Amino acid sequence: MRRDPDVDDAGRRWLATDQPALRTWLSGRENAAILLELHGAGPGEARAAADAWLARFGLAPDADRPAGAYSSGMRRRLALATAFGAAARLLLLDEPLAGLDPGGRTAFADALADHRAAGGTAVLSAHDPAFAQAHCDRVAFIVDGRCAVADTPARLLERVGARPRVEIRFAAGQSPDPDTLGPAPEDVRTSARDESTVTLEVEDPRRALPETLAWVLRGGTSVVSVDVREPDLADAFAALTGRLLEGDGE
Repeated sequence: MRRDPDVDDAGRRWLATDQPALRTWLSGRENAAILLELHGAGPGEARAAADAWLARFGLAPDADRPAGAYSSGMRRRLALATAFGAAARLLLLDEPLAGLDPGGRTAFADALADHRAAGGTAVLSAHDPAFAQAHCDRVAFIVDGRCAVADTPARLLERVGARPRVEIRFAAGQSPDPDTLGPAPEDVRTSARDESTVTLEVEDPRRALPETLAWVLRGGTSVVSVDVREPDLADAFAALTGRLLEGDGE
């Protein structure tokens, strides 16, 4: 199972599945080191890489605990630490964000940035549009097992012309009917309305917000909260595929 020493390191690949296969009776350090040795590292190199990457993913205090005692989030971090420790040119990561806490997500984002800066490529599946928009160079929308569209995050948003949304919440049953408030401010249009919320699409929230609030308050109701949401890849996914992103809107 050792890598052929004549194989160019730049061609190495690493697959991290959504169900990490761990030897539960071995420690996290031993699991990582064994897999790195199988990938071609020498024993000392494998142990050093395992220690370094376990530390980066916050597992150093638990490195000698049996992997069977790890939580699902710790197992995910162990799998990712091992993947990055392999120094593979191409990483294939299946749902790498699943089970990660905020610290784990930050560690993963930092590792991903370092991998890219070193000339590596990572292909990952995820259901988090904000993470993909912030950290991925290209995004593909998969529908029914096929690629519906692929482009950079910026161009995907440009293609659908998505605009920022201002969500204004009122006490239950008190949202005003925009049609009764007179002409709306320039570049403001109603996107949705229910008994307690009015959602408006605006071109420039900072410029339009004061005038928009004054317009809405003509209805004589009190505003509970105001939330400004920039367009994201969930909006682009819905517009370009006709589907809601899994989990969106729930």
